[in-house]
Amino acid sequence: MSDRELELVLEYSRQTYLKELAERKKEEKSQEEDVDLLIIENPEVLEQDRKIKQIKQMLCAKKEPVDSYQNVPLSPVHYLPQSPCFIQPQYTGQIFPFTTNLCNQQQFQLPSTSTAIHFEQQFFPSTSVSVPNSPDFWSNNFIQPTPLSIMNSNLINPLSIQTDVKTSEKNSSNSSSSLKIPFQNGDLIDLQSPMKASSLTIEEFDPLYKKLQKSEMEKNEENEQRNTNEEIKNNSDDNTDKCVDEATTDNNSNKIQPQLHQQRLLACEDFNTRQELSCDFYKEKQLLYERLPRIRTCLNNISQNVFFLAPVLDYFVTPVDTIKLHIHQDDTWPRDTPEELQSFELACAVKKTTDEILLEVLIRLLSQEEIQRNEGQIPLNDYALKVFGTDEFLVPDAPIGKNLFVAQFLAGGKDVDLEVGRKILPKIKTNNRLISRTISTNQTLNEELFTNLVQNLTKHLTNCLADPEDKKLRQPVLQSIKLLTNRTNNVQTSELVSAIDLLYSANNLNLLHEAVNFIITSLIHLFRAYCCSSLADFSINTDPLGLIESSSIRDSALCNEKLLISVESAHNLPNSWKSLYKSFYLEMHLMYGPNSFGRCKSLAKQIVNKYGFKFVPFQLWNDFDVYIPYLPREVQICFILCGVPVVGEECSTTTHNELFSSSNSSLIAPHYLSNEHLTLTNNTNNEKRLAFANLPLFNIDGFLLQGPLLVPMYQMNNDTVHPWGPRPLISDSDEIILFVKALEYDYRIRFPMDITPSEVHWRDFGALQPEKQEVLQSLLDSAVSLKLTKDDRELLWSERHFLHQFPSALPLVLSSATWGTYNLGNIYALLKKWAPLPPIIALELLLPNFQDRYVREYAIKSIKQASSEFIFNLITQFVEALRFETFEDSALALFLLEHSTKDRRFALELFWQLQTRIQDVKSPSFASRCKLLQKMLLDLGIPSLEDEIAFQQQFLDKIDKISLIVKECGESATKTLKKELFQFLDVFDFANLRIPIATSFCCKSLSIDDCSIFSSKTKPIKIVFKGKRNSFGIIYKAGDDLRQDAVVTQLVRVMNDIWLSEQLDLRIISFRCMPTGKDKGLKLNVF
Repeated sequence: MSDRELELVLEYSRQTYLKELAERKKEEKSQEEDVDLLIIENPEVLEQDRKIKQIKQMLCAKKEPVDSYQNVPLSPVHYLPQSPCFIQPQYTGQIFPFTTNLCNQQQFQLPSTSTAIHFEQQFFPSTSVSVPNSPDFWSNNFIQPTPLSIMNSNLINPLSIQTDVKTSEKNSSNSSSSLKIPFQNGDLIDLQSPMKASSLTIEEFDPLYKKLQKSEMEKNEENEQRNTNEEIKNNSDDNTDKCVDEATTDNNSNKIQPQLHQQRLLACEDFNTRQELSCDFYKEKQLLYERLPRIRTCLNNISQNVFFLAPVLDYFVTPVDTIKLHIHQDDTWPRDTPEELQSFELACAVKKTTDEILLEVLIRLLSQEEIQRNEGQIPLNDYALKVFGTDEFLVPDAPIGKNLFVAQFLAGGKDVDLEVGRKILPKIKTNNRLISRTISTNQTLNEELFTNLVQNLTKHLTNCLADPEDKKLRQPVLQSIKLLTNRTNNVQTSELVSAIDLLYSANNLNLLHEAVNFIITSLIHLFRAYCCSSLADFSINTDPLGLIESSSIRDSALCNEKLLISVESAHNLPNSWKSLYKSFYLEMHLMYGPNSFGRCKSLAKQIVNKYGFKFVPFQLWNDFDVYIPYLPREVQICFILCGVPVVGEECSTTTHNELFSSSNSSLIAPHYLSNEHLTLTNNTNNEKRLAFANLPLFNIDGFLLQGPLLVPMYQMNNDTVHPWGPRPLISDSDEIILFVKALEYDYRIRFPMDITPSEVHWRDFGALQPEKQEVLQSLLDSAVSLKLTKDDRELLWSERHFLHQFPSALPLVLSSATWGTYNLGNIYALLKKWAPLPPIIALELLLPNFQDRYVREYAIKSIKQASSEFIFNLITQFVEALRFETFEDSALALFLLEHSTKDRRFALELFWQLQTRIQDVKSPSFASRCKLLQKMLLDLGIPSLEDEIAFQQQFLDKIDKISLIVKECGESATKTLKKELFQFLDVFDFANLRIPIATSFCCKSLSIDDCSIFSSKTKPIKIVFKGKRNSFGIIYKAGDDLRQDAVVTQLVRVMNDIWLSEQLDLRIISFRCMPTGKDKGLKLNVF
């Protein structure tokens, strides 16, 4: 639109407004002259006649209609919503509600070539098209697409994002007026919306509203229209009647009058449970299970067995060309006496593969008769080489010089000892002590108990309706409601409290029926939210009257609405808090990984006690000044509950509002710390953050959350939060609960399912200016993706086309991108053509600042190319990275399961790594994720795996008991230890034991004489096992957190791995540490 066209539009709107203003003043003046001081007639009739007269005057004036493009379809811009400009005759104080600084614009701003975003545009006659006002965080630090429309001059061609965002004063203010709440001024009609309130509005603010069937609505509409036409006909002339008829006929198709009455009242029988579970966790679990058959079928020999594989590196562990091997026959060879077993030495080149060595060994050992029985072929598939004294088989196609055990033998100054034999594993005998195969929950409400409680409520409601005059019968109803809500962590919504108010104030049967209906409705809403937020074994029929029609689906990229979230109240606060804190307030942060780009605070509220229900009524609405199209797929809201302590000797008398006004905006550090935490900075000394929770806004199907939700909160021991991971689920009756409501629409909003990568024109790095090359090369050499400055991000993103040949540049470039819908095509284009990532660089893409599921899938594809030792050594990091996955069905979870079917050692190690996280009560949702993955590991069908784990559990339980007994014995501890071990040896079959920290060791018994106790505070126990070929010792320690020891020993192995890869063999003897539970675990000297 040119400047001249814009001036014409503004002048037209101004003239229209002045005309209507003059007409209104004239009408008001004429009405004042006609006012009767004494009114005998019905005032309602007079008011209706006045409105009819006004309609006649407006219709007979024969004005030219004013064009309005309020309902014009959106322009087909690539993944970018556009809201048409509203040109209304009635002046509202802002002619263009979604466009700012229009007078400063001189021309269209074309999209920059560096953004690689393509737009298409269609214009309507004499209109201006503009995008919704961008959220505050875009204007300062984030990339904003440039549409073909009028644009704010300070947003021309931005190039990067800023993770440490300074939030706007709007979101930081404590004033309730700063929050954009719909209809906050008491107006039931939005002046920038159609004049008739939608059913969505009525449903949102009227708890008794129920949608009507379409046929009934049409019938009511026709009756109302007929009555209106008759009234107009009786009080007007023929010409006026004609105008009115034409006007009502034209508007008839668009007019809908919602009715605020239901077809029938609800009853307790409408509490229908159903088997289809509504919690998203079950759906994600099902999706993950559907992938198991593919995991099984894509692997070789899964029906036979999964073996222990010797760890292989991606480099040679020794600089020499040949090594000496000692080959021994194992117990699988036929013999009459043990002396018949053969052994011999073999000089071997380090580049020879295992199959080549095995072929040479079998030629020496197999007789001609055995070869002839195999049709003259050497049976390579029936035999295998393995590490001496273990069941650890060598990988067939790996060079012998790349095996880790070779470096360990050489570090100990020994020759490499190998065994050769049949490729089989000994069968484990089941001892009928299998581990649990179910995901345990601490739910306080199940379907049977819920049914009984509803029946109890039904009985009391029936008694109450039978005798409406006896108000004593209403007290048992309240008690029955309390019994129900106590099972939902004492959550009583404001809707339910209002329903109880109506119950006690009802003075006739009709009002009592309405109160009962209101109670049932509010309880259905409450239990709908509970079933969606917990692992309950039932769900609620949320539409017992069958009035809700199936809603349509709208793409989130085509929505022009702002995100709107309400926190109604907090429930189930600990009793100690009620005496320690005089009031509470809530912080809300819109998060993408560790980065916050929107926030707000509530006013401080005190605990309310009504009908015995105790809760904190926040009643907080917030839109974060962010439109839905700008939301990333993995965006989450972080809730932080804060307390204002009771004023004491050490507390300041500063009021909460003063504290708020002087608070620092840096609540969440915009960087990822090494302990997976975000650090918060307290605003003042007497404010304390007490609990937090995070809530993903999109589910696994990409649908935006709508309706009521129960969000459990985890108590904070310090100022750290975890704004990532799965949706929290109610798992304990003592958890604090937030009652949250997301705005419900008449349609479902879904994140775009298919994102098409944009076209990228790659360029050579040498084509850049020398100054930029130097700066970029410096960033690639030393920069960390979590600590990039704003200028660094701008430079990396704008010059990304020149960096595709540098694998290490990808994490830096991705850290400089925005993750809204419109920009994903640019990001996915980079993944498609970027240089292959080394596994160590791909590991960085599993950090929480890279939340996009396709980026994480790309990282897993690169990690799959790593060596088996690299993957096994980093299993702790892989399991920890599961915390950052938004959904259960993730590429990382599938990768861990797939690798478990290739290496039995990895499968057993994964089980125990998951087991230690399951015992982490601080994160119940993550514990449920680990329990699910553990169960799926057992369901893979790996032969004897479950029995081996059962023996390991029994062994660790017994050793833990012996350790406790020994600690109390004092000087006789060693004697007591040996006595307990002798008793244990008599009842436990050690031949079936796979030692958890050395699973491939062939154990036969215990060497009790060699077992001892270390003289330290925790009294660790040294346990020595007898094997088929040698002995093996471990240390069991209880009383210390061994997770730190495990990380330190892992770092030593990593450093040794780096040195060996550079052909620097320092002959380091490394250790392994394996936590098996809280403050206990095993230690192992590798050599």
